[in-house]
Amino acid sequence: MPNVAVDAFRIRNGTMRIVDEHLRTASGKPTITSITGINGLLRYVDGTLSIPDFEAHLGHSAVHASADAGAKGITLHLASPAIHNEDLPALAALAGYAPLPGLTFVTPAAVDITTRVAADYATLTATGTATIGQLKLERLALSEVRVPFRLDHNVFTSDSITFSAYTGHERGRVTFDLGAAPASYTMRTTLDQVDVNEALSSTTTMKNVLSGKAHLSVDVKGSGMTQAAIAKSLAGTVQFAVRDGEVRNMSVLSTIEHVLGSASSDGAVTKFDSLAGTATIANGQARTTDLTLKSGDLNLAGTGTLALIDQSLNLVMTAQLSPARSAQIAHALPLASRLENASGQLQLPVKITGTAMSPKVEGIAIASISKQSVVGAVKQLFKR
Repeated sequence: MPNVAVDAFRIRNGTMRIVDEHLRTASGKPTITSITGINGLLRYVDGTLSIPDFEAHLGHSAVHASADAGAKGITLHLASPAIHNEDLPALAALAGYAPLPGLTFVTPAAVDITTRVAADYATLTATGTATIGQLKLERLALSEVRVPFRLDHNVFTSDSITFSAYTGHERGRVTFDLGAAPASYTMRTTLDQVDVNEALSSTTTMKNVLSGKAHLSVDVKGSGMTQAAIAKSLAGTVQFAVRDGEVRNMSVLSTIEHVLGSASSDGAVTKFDSLAGTATIANGQARTTDLTLKSGDLNLAGTGTLALIDQSLNLVMTAQLSPARSAQIAHALPLASRLENASGQLQLPVKITGTAMSPKVEGIAIASISKQSVVGAVKQLFKR
């Protein structure tokens, strides 16, 4: 009989199953990911088995793909204009990891991913890009997300992730070590024009406490995805600058005026032109040594801490009043003029405690004020 050589088969409605011995299910079994509805040509050329170009489905999501397997290992390329949220676990499995807890595609994701398994069938790498209109990660809501990524030795890295959140825009670098238990991460990023009240109201219990537009520079590391786990593990620095905002449930100026016996303002709001500082985060606390608040009649500067879990405050500040407000108070209370600096501005020590939701302005050292006033008055008498 004549020799017969077959170098291609046409596949209709075929299925490809990828078995990952390293990525286990909750029951301890290997993860099996199926790509179904394959239509294309299966070729065998020079020891390599390939399906160079085919249409298929990953779960309910339509994909366009290619695959080959040979002596150098396995390569699978997959692209889709719309991966749906229910197919997120299958997509993550193709990259060799379980999806992050709390991650949800609110809108379908456009994905282009290439997965390579080395000849040892143990070393897996993946590269690609995901573009998502809207997603959620626990309480965090993001939009216009673009994530170029690579996965190598269980470390997921995106060097130039971008997204919008709470009217602000972000650009930065994120790394997840998926081999750690729980997964650990590092983040270096900047966010600009963030609506502070919207962000805090959505992601924390601090609703309608602080408002304004913020610029943030973040360099932190941590582990876990729950708020308690993040608060416990988070470490690094955050530089912040908030403009044209207000702090509710706290009126430093009216408290100072009440202490001095010359109250001309009331309410529980401190409006400001700028609120800025650097926070060093460690052991569940954010500590600052350069906190400043500037407003029309009041400037604050000082140091202190904010506990990340119970949001307790311990701030030691110096309050400086404007010359106009200082003169107004000094006119009503002449002894207050003994607290003026060389520029004719009243300066007082202030302590802020309580919580971020319910701060308390206290520690205005009345005894110290009285002592300064008496000493000043005595010196004035002797001068006469």
